Amino acid sequence: ELLARAFEIRSAGLLGYQPVLEACAQCRQPANGRLFFSPGLGGVVCEGCRSASAETLLPCSRGAVETMKTLQRWHPERLPQLKVDRATRNQIKTLMYNYLSYHLERELKSAAFLERLGPGEDDV
Repeated sequence: ELLARAFEIRSAGLLGYQPVLEACAQCRQPANGRLFFSPGLGGVVCEGCRSASAETLLPCSRGAVETMKTLQRWHPERLPQLKVDRATRNQIKTLMYNYLSYHLERELKSAAFLERLGPGEDDV
């Protein structure tokens, strides 16, 4: 599962759509306080920009953002070392699905197919 999210994040970056995770995608200041994620703005949105944004904002935990940063940086062979709780995994999955759907301008048929298969034995 984390391997799939790493693939999605890295693929988006290679296509020129790397999510903004280091700072607020709107004001470019360090993202502090409660965090949100905007597929339209391209990444994390700080609490201060939340009310000014007309974009759809998804709730986003600091843990999800930090995990996504790690998925961008780490080599896939290291991913089994990463311990991520189920709630954070689900949140990253939702964020990336919405992000990719927005930028590709279509629903991801492969995501629906993989969802039907369910989690694997390894669940990495």
